[in-house]
Amino acid sequence: AEEERDEHLLILLAKQVRLAAEVYECLQTNKRTVAPTAIDSNTISVAPPTHRMSQGYQGF
Repeated sequence: AEEERDEHLLILLAKQVRLAAEVYECLQTNKRTVAPTAIDSNTISVAPPTHRMSQGYQGF
């Protein structure tokens, strides 16, 4: 059970990293409409860090 949990956490982490990379890319290329949507769609599943991120990027 512990191994399964660790694997689950790794998958969640990988999703967050991929999301962060997407957001970073969007900001770099100034595709301002893409960044917030990418964050909002994932805010619910990964609450605290992503939520703080979405607050920070709302000004773009």
